[in-house]
Amino acid sequence: MHFGQYVFTQIASFLPKRYFERLVAKSCDRTKNWTPSPWSQVLVLMFGQLMGCKGLRELTDITTAHAKKSFHLGFGKTPVNKSTLSKANNLRDYRIFEEFANHRNFHFVIYYNSVNGVKIGTCN
Repeated sequence: MHFGQYVFTQIASFLPKRYFERLVAKSCDRTKNWTPSPWSQVLVLMFGQLMGCKGLRELTDITTAHAKKSFHLGFGKTPVNKSTLSKANNLRDYRIFEEFANHRNFHFVIYYNSVNGVKIGTCN
């Protein structure tokens, strides 16, 4: 049985979600009420990057395999399928994600301590 937060959820907690929501609100994006939300899309793509996925099919297969954990990982209540993620990637403005990625240039440090386990911090 799992107690506590997943490592990915701990990493995502360092991201400035309110800043990202302001970027989405500032843009004239007609897809901001779609599922997956822009925030879920960022988290899914970040998860795929950390997992080393080679494409959308592999990414959506992994998120489908973790369907029971998708809410706790921040992806939403239902797993993201390939067609909706592909459509969201094509129709959403990339400048939102680009500006978010360049905001403060976050660098994460993940190290393992044999006494306390995994620790996550930021280096700005």
